[in-house]
Amino acid sequence: MSGLRNLRLLKTLPGKSRDRAEPAVFLCIGAQKAGTTWLADNLKGHEDLLIAKRKEVHYFDVLDGQSPSTFRRAQRRVTSLLKKLPPRPGPNFDAAMEEIDSAYANLNIYRGGWHDHEPYFDYLREGYGGQRYVCDFTPAYSTLSEMGFSRMAAALPGAKYLFVLRDPLDRHWSSMRMSAFRRAKDADEGKALVLEEARKFAANSAESVPLRSDYARTIGELERVAPRENIHYEFFETLFTSDAIARVCRFLGVAPVEAAFEEKSREGTPVRLPEDCAAGFLRRLAGQYEFCAEKFGGALPERWQARIAQLKEAAID
Repeated sequence: MSGLRNLRLLKTLPGKSRDRAEPAVFLCIGAQKAGTTWLADNLKGHEDLLIAKRKEVHYFDVLDGQSPSTFRRAQRRVTSLLKKLPPRPGPNFDAAMEEIDSAYANLNIYRGGWHDHEPYFDYLREGYGGQRYVCDFTPAYSTLSEMGFSRMAAALPGAKYLFVLRDPLDRHWSSMRMSAFRRAKDADEGKALVLEEARKFAANSAESVPLRSDYARTIGELERVAPRENIHYEFFETLFTSDAIARVCRFLGVAPVEAAFEEKSREGTPVRLPEDCAAGFLRRLAGQYEFCAEKFGGALPERWQARIAQLKEAAID
């Protein structure tokens, strides 16, 4: 029986309220390399929050055409596992089928496309036990097109959204390092690759910035389609505090949790950004600092304020 049919039955059972049978959706849409994995890890197990079994579900970004490689990987995983099935039944066959079931569940969410979101909802509800929210932490949603944001909001009326911002230069540099080291065959190649890409980015005088670094665009599109009271912003630089966790939980109307502040998730390989490249990064990302300074004002963390001061000094020089 599907998760949807299970939930419909829950509505008829004594002691099960309607809102408990129909959980709200909580989306963390980014930013990439801004502590969202750490946050999901620390909210996991909360009595009112069900984190999807695959933290980054990658549903709306795939439908919107922003992540074609994610869809291809999901397809390849299913076909690859099918080819590895043992020739006869037995314990090994059972274990192989469990892997196939998991891979198929990941791929099956796309079955309905933009026309039927129930496979996605069923995936979020897997393991549902009366929590107030089902949660999808997918930073790639920050890259949705204008139409993608509109379709996401239409599919999830009443959803709540979290966007965690990190200092634009730090976030972009961290993202570049992650991408380079994933493609490299070893650490030396990764370091050389990321430094080469840093120099190209710093030297490029184009006004546009990559989608994941375009906070102004993401925030503008999100606030265009979702009620402001359903959107919450946090900063990476102050995220790892009890106050930040309390703010997120208060936004959702759930009890705060004790987080493991000493633990970090997916810390990147450290590589120092050359000073001349840092200046070029600031020039490319100046528009993002300007937008955030106007929107958040004095709420911006000290690191942001220092970078904004650097930009002002450079403009005077």
